[in-house]
Amino acid sequence: MQIKSFKLRFVWNTAFLISKITLNDCCDLSLIYRVLFLFLLGASSLPLLGQHYAEGYVYDAASNEPLFGAAVYYEGTTKGTITNEQGKFIIDLAERSTSNLVISYLGYQDQIVMYGLEPIEVYLKLKLESLGEVTIQGNLPFTREEMLQAFKEQFLGRTVAGQSCKILNEDALFFYYDTDSFSLKATVDEALIVVNKYLGYEIRYKLYGFKVDFIRKSIKTWDEKRSYYAGIPFFKDLKPNQRKYVRRRKRVFAGSSLELLRIIATQDYESEPYKFFSNGFLKDPKDIFEVKDYKGIKKVLIKDKITVLYRNDEQSTLSALSEFFTIDGFGNYKADSLIFSGVMGLKRLGDTLPLDYGL
Repeated sequence: MQIKSFKLRFVWNTAFLISKITLNDCCDLSLIYRVLFLFLLGASSLPLLGQHYAEGYVYDAASNEPLFGAAVYYEGTTKGTITNEQGKFIIDLAERSTSNLVISYLGYQDQIVMYGLEPIEVYLKLKLESLGEVTIQGNLPFTREEMLQAFKEQFLGRTVAGQSCKILNEDALFFYYDTDSFSLKATVDEALIVVNKYLGYEIRYKLYGFKVDFIRKSIKTWDEKRSYYAGIPFFKDLKPNQRKYVRRRKRVFAGSSLELLRIIATQDYESEPYKFFSNGFLKDPKDIFEVKDYKGIKKVLIKDKITVLYRNDEQSTLSALSEFFTIDGFGNYKADSLIFSGVMGLKRLGDTLPLDYGL
């Protein structure tokens, strides 16, 4: 990935915002004015800013020409934009986020950029046509329709929301079944376009991995042993203020892992109907989770596997894969740091809300 930083950069510390500007930076007056404005506000105004943004340019890697209309978005959110005629983009965020920035353009390879405060330049390369997936479509023990149905159940979910979802480009999916390990795998050459009719979202999902293991040569739900999928979603809100979607989204958010992580981050346990158990005993969550703040990112220390009971009805477990995990301003966490099982673990893309929901 070719990413080149601008000479203009922000240097933050606990007291002041220091801007370093050279004569070569003066080509973008609007950017200079913004930096000077921030500098003059000084340390006393920093808490009032509360705004984080990504800014940069997108170019063709071969010609160095700017790419107009490239999609730039934060993974898992509704926060996105497209580049202008100069290839420039700016995305504002209300919360400090650890979500990656995704840059996508038709016919080019997607690029993923780690979150940062400094402007960036991104050079996209043309996508090479891939024929490798076609070769795995040969002698399979199940029909494509059967494997597609199994994929939908695991990827979209079997809830009302999951069953309401429709994949608009199903033909882009390729399936393979390993008869030795009883594993169903799926690959795709392009982002899946999913319309969630129940929650009112269109989701662009870049699938990077999908696998379901079964206890025998089967793709039936009751023979499932474990399942896994990973990717990058971007949500488009189709009708933000329609009442039925507002009600349904609130219903899906209640008792979700997103709500739980936001509660842990704010330590606002009293107002929500959650109970926490460790080693079979009811515990005060403040004795379970040690939360420290680092510039808006919460570092959470946890020692044991935790059982979470929502409204004395829905039971889930939360297991940390390392000594600590982090939660950003959206309630986002790294997928390789936590495992949810039980009710929360069974929810799939159909019951997934954007990370910026309700903020």
